[in-house]
Order: sequence, then structure tokens, then C-alpha cells
Amino acid sequence: MPTDQSADIGGIRLHYLDRAGGAGPIVFLHGLSANAHCFDDITETALPPQFRVLAPDLRGRVRSDKPPTGYSIEQHAADVIAWLDTLSLQSVILAGHSYGGFLASYIAANHPTRVSRLVLLDISDSAVRSARVAALLRPSLARLTLSWPSRADYREAMRAAPFLTDAWDGALERYYDSDVIQGDDGLLRTCARVECVTEAAQEAARLDWTEILRRIQQPTLLLHATERFGAEGTTPLILHEEALATASLICDCRSVPIPGNHITMLFGDGAKQIANALVEFLASTE
Repeated sequence: MPTDQSADIGGIRLHYLDRAGGAGPIVFLHGLSANAHCFDDITETALPPQFRVLAPDLRGRVRSDKPPTGYSIEQHAADVIAWLDTLSLQSVILAGHSYGGFLASYIAANHPTRVSRLVLLDISDSAVRSARVAALLRPSLARLTLSWPSRADYREAMRAAPFLTDAWDGALERYYDSDVIQGDDGLLRTCARVECVTEAAQEAARLDWTEILRRIQQPTLLLHATERFGAEGTTPLILHEEALATASLICDCRSVPIPGNHITMLFGDGAKQIANALVEFLASTE
């Protein structure tokens, strides 16, 4: 099981999960408003135990420090590099989901010696400026502005979310439980600050992701979710053709579809298929 750890990375404390193992290490970077526990189904049950696995809470999220500013991709990348330095890890297998995938891409392109292989989960070069993607993400991000009188009310609200209704289970419940904290007024609110998340999204949108992806030289695996991200009639967050086009920008990249949607792909059968694809990819690129 992963253990809770923290590191001082130049003025802020970064919380992270660390599962011991002799192979790897594999570092997982979470999405825009998520936290390290979104990978629990992958790291605790699906990935073989020989891999060391690490997953930080990015600054502004859950148990890491939350400075008022400093949420650019460049600053997040500097945080990750400083954190790896504190762990004396010179090169890692770097995996990122959603916003974490963009962050992992940026690190791979700009700090190539620190990344041996790259795994991207459900991103496309156009996603950060896509009105369709923004509309699909809106219901999930809306939770950052809400509060709930009890954990039961919060769970019921998340269970009813259109992007989770068909997939709610114990693993999803545990992840969403990790996402909230009780305030002095007794209400539950998300741990991630909406101001931090908003700044991170705005800062990511100013970068040229097509150019960044084209500079990636590491062997890369792009996994994309196949199911709708919302109510009946909506589309997957990243369309199949967008995933293929994104993979074509990277010089050595293979693309693999994964069951589930943008969030549920990380749980249940999706987690197992992600782990299987990751192990196969690592074996073929040794």
C-alpha cells in the first residue's frame, strides 16, 4: 500500500503517495482539480507490485500547500523537478492524466533527461482551447464552488453526476471522499481552491501544445477513454480522431483505447486495462 509522505520543495510542502518497489519508478500526475488518490485503483490493485509508484498532490490541491499564485505549467514543472531532486530520482517513467498529461508532456519536452518514457491519459493538443471540451468539463468543475451539509449529501450529489451515474462504486466513492474537507462552519467543500484551478487552466491555454508535443523524443503511450463524458448524447472528452492526431505529433507514440470516460477510465476495468497497457508498453521499450 502507498504511504503518505511530504517534501519541502523551495518554500512549499508537497504531499505525495509512495508505494515501494524495485522497478520503475512510475510517477503519476493528476488532473486539473483532482488529487493523487485518483490513481489508487491503478496503483493499489492493478499494477504489479514490483513497480515503485509515486503520485503527488500538485500545489493548490488537497494536502499540498496552497500559495495564492504560481499555477502555471512552468511552475508546476519546476515543482515536480524539485520534488524528484529531493527523492534523488534522476529519471522516471512519467504518466499524467488530463491536465497532468499536459504537465507530463511539458516536462518530457523541456527536461528530457528526467523522463525515460511517457504515458499520457486522455489528452489532445487542442483540448485546452476547445469549447466542446470546456462544456463537458463544466459539470465536474462546478463542485469546486459548492458546499454540502454532510458526507452523505456530498456522496449523493457525486453519485448523481451525469459523468459518474453509470459507474459509481466503492473505489470512486473513496476517491471523491478524499476530495473534500469539513470547514469551521461544518460544511464540506472541495480541498482544491477554485482560484488555483482557474489560474492553472488559463495558464495552460496560453501554450502551444502542438509545438510542445512535437518536441517529445521519449517513447510515448497515449491512452484515451472511449465513452461519453456526461448525459446520453454527449461525446467522449477526447474524440478518437483527436487522440490519433495527437499521437501522430509525437515521434514515437502508440495510441490505445481504454473503456470508461475521462474520469471512470481510472477505475475498475479501465484501471486494469491501463495497467496492462502500461506494463506491455514498458516491456516493449526496455
